[in-house]
Amino acid sequence: MMRYFSLTEHDKKQMLDTLGKSSLEQLFLSLPEEVFHQGQLNLPSAKEEYELQSYFEAMSHKNYSAQKSFKSYLGAGAYEHFIPYVVDALSSRGEFTTAYTPYQAEISQGTLQAIFEFQSMVANLLGVGVANASMYDGASALAEAVLMALRIQKKRSKVLISQGVHPEYIKTIQSYIDPNQCEIHYLPLNQEGYPQLPELDDSIACVVTGYPNFYGVIEPIDQIAEQCKQHNILTIACFTEALAFGLLKAPGELGADIVVGEGQSLGNPLSFGGPYVGLMGADDKYVRQLPGRLAGQTVDAQGTPGYVLTLSTREQHIRRQKATSNICTNHSLCALRAAIYMGTLGQKGIESIALNNHEKAEYLKNELTQLKGLELLYQGPSFNEFAIKLNSISLKQWQEAFENNNIASGVDLARFDHRNKNCLLINCTETKTDDDLKHYIKVAKEVLK
Repeated sequence: MMRYFSLTEHDKKQMLDTLGKSSLEQLFLSLPEEVFHQGQLNLPSAKEEYELQSYFEAMSHKNYSAQKSFKSYLGAGAYEHFIPYVVDALSSRGEFTTAYTPYQAEISQGTLQAIFEFQSMVANLLGVGVANASMYDGASALAEAVLMALRIQKKRSKVLISQGVHPEYIKTIQSYIDPNQCEIHYLPLNQEGYPQLPELDDSIACVVTGYPNFYGVIEPIDQIAEQCKQHNILTIACFTEALAFGLLKAPGELGADIVVGEGQSLGNPLSFGGPYVGLMGADDKYVRQLPGRLAGQTVDAQGTPGYVLTLSTREQHIRRQKATSNICTNHSLCALRAAIYMGTLGQKGIESIALNNHEKAEYLKNELTQLKGLELLYQGPSFNEFAIKLNSISLKQWQEAFENNNIASGVDLARFDHRNKNCLLINCTETKTDDDLKHYIKVAKEVLK
């Protein structure tokens, strides 16, 4: 195995002798002179191990922590939730962290069973017939869902996307899809935050909706799906907050054909943006078009239950020319954490946390919208996130006042769309106490005076 040691002088001489070169400068003679750095690199001197530890600890203290430094009301696709300690304890067991790959079914039964359980729980949560073993994240899952819809609707080339879908997810779609492959049209939002559908026709492959969408609004996907089915158009429901389905009716049950989104809320911590876990499910009849892995349950010759990868044509398989995607793996450890989280809480536990999130967010929304100087950006119902617009002060004044009280008050929406200047997306989860919410409202009243 290659060890990460730097080359010794002996190693360098051996390499140069083999190449027939007398020096490193001679080895790189083909490169332009201006790309070479002359002199010594500006690096600090070597440190002892204990000095390095102190140095990096001091650097880490400069980071802001959602749990310790600030009360965070940031959301927009990454949410602060309490994670039961059992998730860390079970997911860090050696059986899970050392298994290399589930291809070798005879040595990976535990991993395969965990994936199977994850798929079953995700399918139940999303209200679909089948779910895959996970994707990289919600954004890549949505891009793969659009590709999947185009594979199913071979003679159709238009894709309609609600402007309520997370802007970074839309960027990912634009990166994934060849503009010669399809036309992408964006659906503007009305005052409620619902997408406005144009006249539908048989050239449209799919409509992508948010449920809840990026602005926290719960789009009416049942009505959208009903209109789409009249023209045989697929409905893709996309979400960033999976816990919403503890309270809301599952998108698959409301008519969505493909359901995708981010599963970070299910037992995975905030960690500088990742790694997270993409959830993806669809109606049973589209199972062979699902990208990525799919673990199935079977029995051996003696009737003993076992688990295998199945119905997933991928680039490593013998029918690789028919591979549905270049996605070559799943986010297994994050998916495992999500499975443990869902298994620990159960249906009633997830419902209870979802209700807690909704009630606290509604309380904060109602209290804030009674104050003069701000208004809701969109009027539609929301789950645990909502957008406001400041009319009497600048967003900078608002944020400075909250930062002085160690509160991260929300996400500046102008960062994603310049038309949303002075608008803020506020998230509230079960991690906020009643006193936290009252403190937020108090600061808001003071800054709006």
